[in-house]
Amino acid sequence: MDLDHRRELKAAAAQSLRQCEFSPKKLVLIYAGAQLGLSLLVSLLSYFLDLRADSASGLSGIASYSVLATVQSVLSLAQMLVVPFWAMGYRFAVLQIADGRQARPASLLEGFRRFGPTFRLKLLEGLLYFAVCLVGVYVGTMIFTFTPLAAPLYEAIMPYADAAVLDEAALLELEAVLYEAMAECILPIIAIVGGVCLLLLAPIFYRFRMADFCLLDAPGMGALRALGQSARLLKRKKWKLFRLDLSFWWYYLLVVASLAVCYADLFAQELGISLPVDARVASLLCIALYCLCTLALSWWRENEVSATYAVAYLTLKREAQLPINPNR
Repeated sequence: MDLDHRRELKAAAAQSLRQCEFSPKKLVLIYAGAQLGLSLLVSLLSYFLDLRADSASGLSGIASYSVLATVQSVLSLAQMLVVPFWAMGYRFAVLQIADGRQARPASLLEGFRRFGPTFRLKLLEGLLYFAVCLVGVYVGTMIFTFTPLAAPLYEAIMPYADAAVLDEAALLELEAVLYEAMAECILPIIAIVGGVCLLLLAPIFYRFRMADFCLLDAPGMGALRALGQSARLLKRKKWKLFRLDLSFWWYYLLVVASLAVCYADLFAQELGISLPVDARVASLLCIALYCLCTLALSWWRENEVSATYAVAYLTLKREAQLPINPNR
């Protein structure tokens, strides 16, 4: 069995899930429920902060607003820091299941147990993707300037090109003209820059796609070694992994649909649709509905999809004839 045998990979993942003593459905509900619950709590605090800002008066009102703002900031920071380690714990649990071992709620804490290597791995990945995106923005912007789509910008600049020095009034006028021209060009710029970034990121993303599993599969594995091992496992296998991704098109489509639900209020505003409730209430309702949709999707199919990737990792590992760590 290799990555070309997608049905066999999915069948093996389903079989491993059926053999679990602790219900995988409960496990994924704990994982997704905690993550989404924290997001909903942060959104609720933002809503109450907005209400308090409207009604805050006097020292007591300002004090209560400051307390809420501090709590919200702490929770937002906690959400940003905790979620990557929590997600690593779920991947560890899925890897255990795919490998015929038993996963329990305590497995979800594995990312925190391996805090140092996990932090370094995510930091290295973030810096790498950030650097690639910077190159993509530069290249994409240069490509845009050589296309006819940049004509509004050139037309805006030309009347001021012959002036050696611009006074303050001319500078303000040029700034306003450039702002209008940029507003007209923003969609082509986003499309070209986004396309270039995607082309540059895709090979790197697939090269290091298995780094999380590599790190979790061996207690002594470091971040750099995990990235290197992922690159070795996926050498000449990236296209096969991409085809496996395509086989889950329905799942990723539902993920995008859930995100669309989260921002439905903003889409309605852009389309000029008036909402029957206050904008802040509409935003909160959309976030709550998004959490429900994501929780339902996680309960329905998250285990099957994630376990398939874990089986794919184990398959790649067997093909590469990597030694099994006896301390797992």
